[in-house]
Amino acid sequence: MTLPAALLFGLAEALSLRLQAADAAVSAHLLHTLPYLVSLAVFTVTCLRMKDGGGAPAGLRSVLER
Repeated sequence: MTLPAALLFGLAEALSLRLQAADAAVSAHLLHTLPYLVSLAVFTVTCLRMKDGGGAPAGLRSVLER
């Protein structure tokens, strides 16, 4: 699970650097946050899927539910 997350973060980092090098019309500060925004989006989707009961073991789900 760690390897895909690291690859996704690295891909987003490389994309932000490529966009900066291509003189994109986006602020450099926003491009620096791109890997973190992608990680946050993946985390949100994962949490929403777990909320529907899919994927998480019952023991872990009982800890995470309020």
